[in-house]
Amino acid sequence: MNRYLLIIILSLVSFSASAQLDSLVIFRDINLMQRTSMTKWNEVLVRLSKQDSIKYGTPKSISFHDKRNLSLTPGLRYLAESLDDYESNNLEYIEAIEELVRYVRNDSVRNMSEYLKKYANTTRKREDALKKVREYWKKDSLKLAARKLFRSTANKDSIEQRRFESEDVAHLLKFIDDDKSYKWIRKISRDSTLLAIKNSAGDSLNLWVKSGRKESYRFWIKNAQNEFIGAWLQTSPDKSLRILVDYDVFQQSLNEDKLEAKQPPITLIDSSLYTFGKLYPYKRIPTKWSYASIVNVGLTQGHVANWQEGGESSIAGLIDIKAFCDYKHKKSTWENTINYRYGLMQSGDEQTKKTEDLMEYNSKFGLKFYRNWYFSTMFNFKSQITNGYNYLEDDKKEIVSRFMSPGYFLFSIGLDYKPSKNLSVLISPFTGKYTIVTDTARVDVTKYGIRAGEMVKREIGSYVKTIHKWQIDNDIKMDNELGIFKSYEGQSGEIDIDWKLSLEMKVNYFVTTKIFTHVLYDKTVSKKLQFKEILNIGVTYHF
Repeated sequence: MNRYLLIIILSLVSFSASAQLDSLVIFRDINLMQRTSMTKWNEVLVRLSKQDSIKYGTPKSISFHDKRNLSLTPGLRYLAESLDDYESNNLEYIEAIEELVRYVRNDSVRNMSEYLKKYANTTRKREDALKKVREYWKKDSLKLAARKLFRSTANKDSIEQRRFESEDVAHLLKFIDDDKSYKWIRKISRDSTLLAIKNSAGDSLNLWVKSGRKESYRFWIKNAQNEFIGAWLQTSPDKSLRILVDYDVFQQSLNEDKLEAKQPPITLIDSSLYTFGKLYPYKRIPTKWSYASIVNVGLTQGHVANWQEGGESSIAGLIDIKAFCDYKHKKSTWENTINYRYGLMQSGDEQTKKTEDLMEYNSKFGLKFYRNWYFSTMFNFKSQITNGYNYLEDDKKEIVSRFMSPGYFLFSIGLDYKPSKNLSVLISPFTGKYTIVTDTARVDVTKYGIRAGEMVKREIGSYVKTIHKWQIDNDIKMDNELGIFKSYEGQSGEIDIDWKLSLEMKVNYFVTTKIFTHVLYDKTVSKKLQFKEILNIGVTYHF
């Protein structure tokens, strides 16, 4: 009877100390008390009551690291203190019991773990807060910089205050980014786990096991003999992993007798019946010649019928042919280029007229002597193929040019500077220029600077020619060619200029748009600058 009365009194004391004591703990404490004598329980009751009064009366006077954890139930406290006096001949057994008792007494670990679980669940809120603060801080910094750039004396103090506040926010963001504790909490709060799988051959596969997502990965399972079968690795939303092996796959080990290879019969052949050819070391033959050709055909057409605002129908066409043949071996280079342009136009009821007729051939030979410098000699020829007319009134026309009337020849010797394949600068102090008109009967030679009654005009002077190729974009390139000739005869300062500029814009592999300009200045032919411009959209073919 006294035993049960003591149990009731002890239960009332426990309920007064902690209202959260559940029935499971009470029954556990009852089982402990039933194994204890009444005299010992009287001492325990007095001591525990005193501890509870101290705990709930003056909690600040109790040390956090006290050996007696007052948040435990009386039964667990009695159990821990009873095991302090446990004796055994097995030292390892005693140490293990002491380790478990220390864990029971250290209730702060369990409280901390529960706190970390709850705190980790709110990591998303802090991540969103960091994102919002960073975005606003960047915008605020830009506004502050703009105000500082255009600031006035009136708002100087407010700008300085905002600057200090912005720096404080920057320090806060840096502290959180560098904080190891926050990084650890962010890591444990992730909903995904990185899993690495390897086979015996060393092949590895990294996959993420994520909550709420199902994904599949292909992997090959191999053994030491490099035999393999295919498998699918599936991650489930509940963070489990399934391994599915390919269907209808089986493994069969070979017996040792099957692995033994039988020696095939060997028949010797008389060496007099065959001979081996002599082997020579491979010698690579470099490509010395390179060829290329480009043909561009453009057509422009416009039709007008009963158009009240006026106008007339027209059609025009242009063909542009370029061919290259270059030689390069060791220090020698030989570049050959031929270009022919021919265009026609017909407008309204007028007769067809020629808009372009140019045939040009260039040949340059160079011998490298120092880095990017070459001893070079160049030959240039220009003329036209068909007759050129000056159209008069009443559909009359006058011949002004034809093949070799005129024809231009140029020979030069000098130095060529080529730092790259896209740039060449030829400097020649010895250049001969010849202008020839073969048909003196129908072509006026004085139009081309030749004296009346003569067929050839000879000039000796210096010559500079620059060729630059610029690939602006994958579909846009520009070719720039400028030639300047200065004659040693006649008045000083008179020069001849020949400048051609071509801009090519590719629409696709076949269709291109070209803008071609040609500028000529020769005072012996015309005192004015000659200029020609052609815009052409056509089909280009490379071969």
